[in-house]
This record gives sequence, structure tokens and C-alpha cells, in this order.
Amino acid sequence: MKFSLALLAPIVSLVAANDACGGQPTPTPTLAPTPAPTATLAPTPAPTAYTTIDCPFANGDWISLSDGGKLVVCVDAFWSNKIFSAFTCRDNWAFGVVKVGKKIALTDMTSFLMQCSGSTCPENHPETISMIGTTPADPSAQWACVDVGNGKWALQGNDGNFMTICPSCGPPTFRNNGEAVVSKPYTNDTTQHWTIKQPS
Repeated sequence: MKFSLALLAPIVSLVAANDACGGQPTPTPTLAPTPAPTATLAPTPAPTAYTTIDCPFANGDWISLSDGGKLVVCVDAFWSNKIFSAFTCRDNWAFGVVKVGKKIALTDMTSFLMQCSGSTCPENHPETISMIGTTPADPSAQWACVDVGNGKWALQGNDGNFMTICPSCGPPTFRNNGEAVVSKPYTNDTTQHWTIKQPS
């Protein structure tokens, strides 16, 4: 018997398409690659700019530093019985101005309001602003002025930090609901904005 090659071709194809058990093999699925997650980058905050100016207070002036309400900067020995540090209070408190170039030093006539350092700081409170017996020539006793608008000022110390009200600093409570005043980096927050008044 003669077989036609044309008849054998479909049979060969059918055998080739079946596995050893007579079934057709399951094709291996092609998986799409999982895309890598896209990282979300936090925006870079814009730098907070400020410009110091010639402090507009004269040598011999007396000024009070107000939080804009009823509290002014005072000093008391609340962290140390030897060092009087700054906080806000309701007293009638004022400091004498000594002009040092464009800066000012603030005095009670015996000591100066200054950024503490080393032994002039109360223990465990390196950011303290305290009344220390020194001279207006001491750089730590000098404050530069930044006009923050609306008749308010920020006061920058020699190390670049600013006089700041700190609600989370200090003892559990101050008298008259006051808060500690310390030295902090500039944030342009209202805790660094002072209303400076000349007592009548």
C-alpha cells in the first residue's frame, strides 16, 4: 500500500503536539515584570532668610521685651540658686540698653542678659539665657536685631541662635504662667517675635 506524504503530515503534527500521556502540554505563562516602586521624595524646605539691621535703640534707653501680650522677659533663679535665667512674667521688667556697634547689650546695671556657656549655664541647660556679670564687650552679651514686621523684632545672639520662648522647657510651671526663654535656631516662629517697648 502506498501512503501519500500529504496524508502523513497532519498525523506527524498531531503526534508532535501531544505529550507522552497523549495530552497537550500546558504552556508556561509569560509573567509581566513587576515595576519597581517609585520613591516619594520629601520636598526640600525653603531656607528661612533674615537680615540683621542696626538696632533702633539708643544707648541709655530702657526697654521691655514683650511676647505681644501681657508677658515680658524677666529673670529668676528657677534652674539654679546661683544663676538667674530668663523667662516670661507679668512683672514690670525692663533692661537698660548699651549700644555696641549695630548690636545692643541688655543690662540691669550690674549684669547682662546673655547666652550662657560652660560654667555660666545652669546644669543640664546649655540653651539658657541668663543674667551674668560681664561687660557689653563680651560677644555673648550682644544681640543683633532682625525686623520681622508688624512692629516686632527677633534678637540674634553671638552663636547665631535667637532668643526664643520655649513652652516645653523649664520646670513644670513658672509663676504667673510664664515660660522659659532660651536660645534656639531661627524658625521665624512667633515665639521668636518680640514687641519691644520703652516703659513710660
